[in-house]
Amino acid sequence: MLRLSVSNEASGIRLRLDGSLSGQWVDEVYREVSLALVRSGHVTLDCGGVSYVDPKGVAFLQSLPRHAVATVNCSSFLQQLSTPGNSVLENQTEDEDPR
Repeated sequence: MLRLSVSNEASGIRLRLDGSLSGQWVDEVYREVSLALVRSGHVTLDCGGVSYVDPKGVAFLQSLPRHAVATVNCSSFLQQLSTPGNSVLENQTEDEDPR
């Protein structure tokens, strides 16, 4: 489950995420980010309330256009995972325990 809160700020639109960024919720956040970019040109994605991110969520975070979307309040682990080109998930084999 994911709660998404939208607020207007002087610098653009802020999207606050609370919960799990996974599965179908990634598609919903993608739609909201796209709409916000059309409306304001700049989005702040506040990940302070994100408790879980699946591989689809990580791929989404890595794909964000850095010039138009700023991520804030990410845990250091989430920040590392969301860095484009990070190979943490790519190096994991099916037999490895993801924990």
